[in-house]
Order: sequence, then C-alpha cells, then structure tokens
Amino acid sequence: MSNDSSDIPFLLSGDVEVKKQLLNLGLCLGFLLSATSEVFAVEPAPVKDSDSVQWSKIIDSPFDGRIVYDKNFNDDLIFVSSWAKSGIRATYTRIESKLLVIKPFGALEL
Repeated sequence: MSNDSSDIPFLLSGDVEVKKQLLNLGLCLGFLLSATSEVFAVEPAPVKDSDSVQWSKIIDSPFDGRIVYDKNFNDDLIFVSSWAKSGIRATYTRIESKLLVIKPFGALEL
C-alpha cells in the first residue's frame, strides 16, 4: 500500500475552495428544501367531523363543483378529507383519553 494522497477521497484531501463550494451547495439545497416544504402542504378540509354533510357521496357545490367529503375514525384519530377537481384537502384530529378511577373518601386499598 502506498501512502499516496490519491488513495484518500477528494473530500478529505484537496482544495479548501472546493470544500467551501460543496458546503455552500449543501446549505443552499437544505434551505431550499426546508423553505419549499410549506408549498407542498395539504390545506385543511373545509368541514369538521361533526358537520352535517353527506359523507362519502358526490355533492354538487356551487363553489367547488363536484365534491366528496369523507371521514375515517380510528381509536385515537379522526381523519376528514374533501375531494374535488380543485384539489384534496384533509384534516386529522388526535383523540386522547384516559380512564380515571375515583375512590370514595375513606376507602381502603387492598
């Protein structure tokens, strides 16, 4: 084995300016990806799970045209969505519940 500098990857040995350019490129790409993530976010659904709309049926809306409202339940999640030609909108709500046991005053634990 030789101790030649060509055996070491160019990121570990090489020009400092190249390392600076790669660092700047990485920082710019990271900032660009973090700044545009809001652009790809889904808008909230225009209805709530307690609203009285026809669920899972095609409805003619004067504003959105044909639209479908859908809701799904889980043990700890409510997922509401609307599907229209203009786009998909969704909202989810986490449900957290705790069981409290209330003992009468003066009760003995066994």
